[in-house]
Amino acid sequence: MEIASVPAIVALTYFFVNLYKSHVAKDKETLLKIIPIIAAVLGVIIGIIALYAAPEYMPTDNILTAMLIGGASGLASTGANQVVKQLGKPDDTTAPDKKDGE
Repeated sequence: MEIASVPAIVALTYFFVNLYKSHVAKDKETLLKIIPIIAAVLGVIIGIIALYAAPEYMPTDNILTAMLIGGASGLASTGANQVVKQLGKPDDTTAPDKKDGE
């Protein structure tokens, strides 16, 4: 049951980052660029909270390791976001072929 904290942290950070994107950042490019940093920091915070609130679900009893698990899980949520985004894109097979040297 200890490993359950990783997907839970990924899901929570994914949810909160999407809230941030839709309510705070919207179309502001500078605020969108810092999303991976926000996800990592949020993951660290959730990892620390999980360590003390539900230690039976964290695979560690060390705060530094909980921070690393949380940060990595937060960054994984940005990767999950990109997977969803890329799978939703239509294939661009109508693009012209590039010539040599371009």
